[in-house]
Amino acid sequence: MHPYLINTVTGCTTAFGCIRIVIPVYPLFALLGILAAGAVYLFLQRDRSRKIVAHILFFAVVLITGLVGSKVGQFFIDPALHFRGSGLTVTGGILVSTGVIFLYGIVDPHRVVSWHTIDSIAVAFPFGHALGRVGCYFAGCCYGKETHRHFFSCTYPENWIVNTASDVFVSPGPRIASPLLSALGLLLLGLVLLTVFRKMKKRGLVTALYFLLYAPLRFGLEMTRDDAGRGFFGPFSTGQWFSFFAFGLGLFFLLYFLKRDRTGLADPPFLPLNGKEPRERDAFEP
Repeated sequence: MHPYLINTVTGCTTAFGCIRIVIPVYPLFALLGILAAGAVYLFLQRDRSRKIVAHILFFAVVLITGLVGSKVGQFFIDPALHFRGSGLTVTGGILVSTGVIFLYGIVDPHRVVSWHTIDSIAVAFPFGHALGRVGCYFAGCCYGKETHRHFFSCTYPENWIVNTASDVFVSPGPRIASPLLSALGLLLLGLVLLTVFRKMKKRGLVTALYFLLYAPLRFGLEMTRDDAGRGFFGPFSTGQWFSFFAFGLGLFFLLYFLKRDRTGLADPPFLPLNGKEPRERDAFEP
């Protein structure tokens, strides 16, 4: 575990006293994840050269509301951790941003939100999410259960403190490197979705596949984790309850895609979600 990329004191000989330089690893990987997801999303847009500002605005709205949803979700799971100024749950972000995507599509003044852009978000997000999980590994959160030493195990420093509601000392391990397993699974998920996206002209299936495939991945990974801060309700963790809901949502999107496919609405893929005619000119022109 290396929570800080740089954590040093310098400049003590200056008139201003000592200067401490701190660069935590988790925010750095979170930022890299946002940049990676945004780059993949923009790359998949056919008309990105003419409507790039509108696409960036849409992506920013989804990103910001997703972060808010992650923070609010963590409040319901572990209020004590929330008020310490730390803690995010990606499940809350996924739920909130999914709703925002479709609400934005209904009122979209620039007519860029189509099933093509929604599928693009579904492809892009796992790549950014994977980098975020790498950050979790270095920060020491979302840690796995104790296990025998093997290829996907790690040992944390002695007397390391996990920032949970109880702030208890936790055995350093060896433990299952659950965040790295999650990152690997998300990377594979992103590659599968990207392959389907590139091979199919019809849009809507990729979004359904994201939920259908991420749900069992998340459910299984929750069984390797040992952090109490993620919350439990009855026999399942909040992540596992989310998996049930996500799988149901994936089935709904799959049935909706099949219905649109039968009626010919799954192709062409660039028809705006609000049913208006797409604009060929710049999205911000009157």
